[in-house]
Amino acid sequence: MLGRIILDGRKQKQEEESPLSKFDVEFLQCALLAEQYRYAARLIEGTWPRPDAKVDVHQVLRYYYLRGMIHLSCDDYIMAHRCFWTCLCIPAEIVSKTAVEAWKKLALVQCVMNKGLNGDERTKILLPKAMPTCLGRLLNTSADDSFMNVPSSVRAKSTTTKPSELLSEMELDRKKSPTDAESTACYLEITTAFFARDGAKLKSLMTEHELTLRKDGNLGLTQDCLTKLTHDRVRRLSKMYSVVSLVKLATILGIPSGKAMEEEVTALLIQSGVPCEIHEDGMIEFPEIVEEAAGPASLLELSKWMSLLETVQRLDFDFWTNPSYQSLAKKDATSTAAGALGSLGALGVDELQVDG
Repeated sequence: MLGRIILDGRKQKQEEESPLSKFDVEFLQCALLAEQYRYAARLIEGTWPRPDAKVDVHQVLRYYYLRGMIHLSCDDYIMAHRCFWTCLCIPAEIVSKTAVEAWKKLALVQCVMNKGLNGDERTKILLPKAMPTCLGRLLNTSADDSFMNVPSSVRAKSTTTKPSELLSEMELDRKKSPTDAESTACYLEITTAFFARDGAKLKSLMTEHELTLRKDGNLGLTQDCLTKLTHDRVRRLSKMYSVVSLVKLATILGIPSGKAMEEEVTALLIQSGVPCEIHEDGMIEFPEIVEEAAGPASLLELSKWMSLLETVQRLDFDFWTNPSYQSLAKKDATSTAAGALGSLGALGVDELQVDG
């Protein structure tokens, strides 16, 4: 019954886009709890609802965050990135927990989408220009290298407290829930290791912050980042060697010797999409020209698209807030033309900008 209602709603949206409602938010929440990701993705495909006056900002944040989770569970990184990006574009005076969680997933998704070859990979996380300043200050605090791993309650005492006392206070503080700045700090470390293409460091950080990653539900996504680094390394090695022994390749990739070594190397070659031929004598032959396997869209192309989107958003916002337009709309409020303009609806969430 629920599916029929939503399918009927999709038909109506082809003629007129429906506003975002609390029903949309709760539907996505139920779909996530029921693990019906692809079913929900089919129902919301092609829609991008505008906020309704009856829906508060928290519900709007929830909708785009939950929708991003739906697309992420379907391996649709482009739409997931757009949803998390939208969460960071919503104006705010205080930091929202939902926005912080959206930033964490946005950072990891950008790592997975990073092409990593042909010299067009990114070296840092892309963020929207319209991101609230309060969230920007939080990230700047997290990025303070000198206090990256020091709890906030200890920072003020660090210059006067003895090392033994400092250690005991840090151990006590770890038992408490981390602050947003401390929580985001580990993700900054992880993304820094990824962009430095340091697989060993990334693996070490995953072990160190495993509890935080599990609590946030991002351990699997972080593992995808590590897997991508490994696959990119295999592709780079295929360009360096025309023929290499299976044992040497395993040593370079850090795969321990044993019965499962050959199977692990073979699986990596298949998963990375590198054309090759494994001979009976244990030698691996790569063709001279290796075509990169199809994958997520280049983050460089995505950044250009986001830049164009923000330009359109600013123009759209300037149009709707122009005093001349507002005055004209009031004068023609009773006319048919004014009614047609009014049917355009409110601004979309990702079209809002932060003043100053």
